[in-house]
Amino acid sequence: MKATGKTIILFLFYLFLQSCNNNSSKELLERSNPLDPNDTSLFNHYLSQAHHYEAENHDTLHYLLDQAEKIAKDQNYEKGLAEVLFIRGNSLYHNNQYRGALEKYSTALKIADSHDLLLLKARCLERMASVHLATDDPHYALRLYYESLPLFEGVNYKPGIARVYNIIGVYKTETGKYDSAELVFNKAIEMISDRPTNTELINLEGNLAYLYERTGRIEEASDIYHQLEEDLISSKDSIILPVIWYNHAMLLQNAGKDQLGMQYLNKSIRISEITNDTSLLTELYQNKGDQFLNRGRYDSAVYYMDKSLICASAIDNVSAAIDALIMLARLDSIKGDYKNALLKSRQVNTLKDTVFKRKLRNGLMSSELRYENERNSALLELKQAELQATERQKLIYLILVGVAILFVVLAGIVVILQRKNFLKSKELIESRLEIQNLKVIKYQKEEEINRLTIKNFTDELKMKDRELVNIALGMEQKNELLNSINQKINLLLSRVSSPENIEIIKEISSAIKLKQLESSETDLFNQRFSAIHEDFFIKLKALYPSLTKTDLRFCAYLKINLSSDQIANIQNVTNEAIRKTRYRIRKKLGLKPENSLEDYISEF
Repeated sequence: MKATGKTIILFLFYLFLQSCNNNSSKELLERSNPLDPNDTSLFNHYLSQAHHYEAENHDTLHYLLDQAEKIAKDQNYEKGLAEVLFIRGNSLYHNNQYRGALEKYSTALKIADSHDLLLLKARCLERMASVHLATDDPHYALRLYYESLPLFEGVNYKPGIARVYNIIGVYKTETGKYDSAELVFNKAIEMISDRPTNTELINLEGNLAYLYERTGRIEEASDIYHQLEEDLISSKDSIILPVIWYNHAMLLQNAGKDQLGMQYLNKSIRISEITNDTSLLTELYQNKGDQFLNRGRYDSAVYYMDKSLICASAIDNVSAAIDALIMLARLDSIKGDYKNALLKSRQVNTLKDTVFKRKLRNGLMSSELRYENERNSALLELKQAELQATERQKLIYLILVGVAILFVVLAGIVVILQRKNFLKSKELIESRLEIQNLKVIKYQKEEEINRLTIKNFTDELKMKDRELVNIALGMEQKNELLNSINQKINLLLSRVSSPENIEIIKEISSAIKLKQLESSETDLFNQRFSAIHEDFFIKLKALYPSLTKTDLRFCAYLKINLSSDQIANIQNVTNEAIRKTRYRIRKKLGLKPENSLEDYISEF
């Protein structure tokens, strides 16, 4: 959970820093192409004033935006209207009203796309990505970031390029591509190091510190955090500072300094509660609850997990809500309240269904947008053809005016023929448009069929993998139970003095050990695993003939994501034996120290 929390807080770190990006919004206004300055001077005045209140849900902001929107609508100034919608989206975004912000950005994006406003389009895509990143779909968010990057590069907008590089660097960090992630971070830092504001720079340095932490360069990471804390405290910052403190707390916790880490965590919570930063508090409360759970203070853990769940629900962060519910269900199970644990498990399943539906909705929205773009392109071709036909007709009329009256009849014939040609051209273009629409419909249906096929295959594979895990966990639970019984029998043996009873107890102990050596369950697991992953053993054995049957079975456990402790319980061996087995397999596979055995096995 700590690793996942670290990823989320880095993304939240990026979201918080964007709230300070008023200067970027002003550059957006300056790069737009306004109408006549005499017509839009008052509009620009209102919009410029609105930037001062953009990060606040202030009555003055709404008044200024209402006035600017009225002027834009009265003058049919769609570019200005898109700018107003974008600022409204920013205001909602800064106040954690993500759904409303997403609607405003989407509407502004459509206007920007129709008027070829590249910078505004890029900014809308970037902010929409930030909303999805903070709520429900990081993979869709990453795709939107990549869509915005070439647009930012097309207009050479360095702050936007740096922000997207930042997200790419975080993604590469989480996927273990550390060298390329460091290059991306340094490139982005170099790109914006000469800017007067340093918020983006702080963001990048914070993520670079996290990269150092992941690669074991703890001192370098700690130095960056200390420097950032000093700078932010001196500037009396209340937005970025709690995020830095939280990152520092995570660093200390991972280093085993839990007490000092808790102090930094409490500092971050105090400031976040004052600023009512619900997004950050969701993660902070969850981390603190996790700390209390590890210490066995279950009531305190429940208290903070409940607070995290409330914050996650307030900002519609489904992933965080699922994590909180899972931890609360675990706490209920520990306390023996299985009824509430079951209810929370059902809530988790409901929320997971919600996440799936959102991803499906995003896919449908993407398909609708592609269809709309193709349809607009076809309509544009039709309009251009009509315009060209009209221009040719005007040219003919001008020529006919200069011709003598004697050619009036001939001119009339020419006009009639031209009109017929125009109608035929129009009919032809309309037929092409209809064909294009049919192709789009066919594509949508094929896409739906492919999606359903992939979903069915994925669900079936997950169900079969779940069955394998259940078999393995059953083996683990059986061995744990038999070991526990055997330990109690051995304890009883030391207290029994009668030779007859001692002999009976030894026979029971031998029967238990014999039961642990039975291979029926292991054979069942191997059969089921081979049926689900048909080529796994074949491919692995073909590439690495030196692997034994024990090695192959160990690799199968890794394939279904069992932990070392679980494998040790299943095989009834010590953790040291598991460590030696891992070392032996890594050596046979020829893996380097930086390569993960689990990741390599999952590729088969």
